[in-house]
Amino acid sequence: MDTITITIKNVDVELHWRDNVGVGYAVHEVSTEDLHDGIAKGPCDGEVFLFRGRQYQLGQHDYEDGDGTTTCIAEIYEYDDDD
Repeated sequence: MDTITITIKNVDVELHWRDNVGVGYAVHEVSTEDLHDGIAKGPCDGEVFLFRGRQYQLGQHDYEDGDGTTTCIAEIYEYDDDD
């Protein structure tokens, strides 16, 4: 699995690509307080982004709370704007 960091909505997001598939999952961290207050920055569910000339979309995020931060994890899907 390859890991590449890109910026989406001014936040560093790690893209974890599954071998030979072109999709995977995205991970980023936010302040737990900001997340609960609804002001956290970064990609949201359904976010569409461009990477290496192709469009991808994030699925629904799962959250893992840590010590003042929350890790946000979402599946990455190929995006077809004809859907």
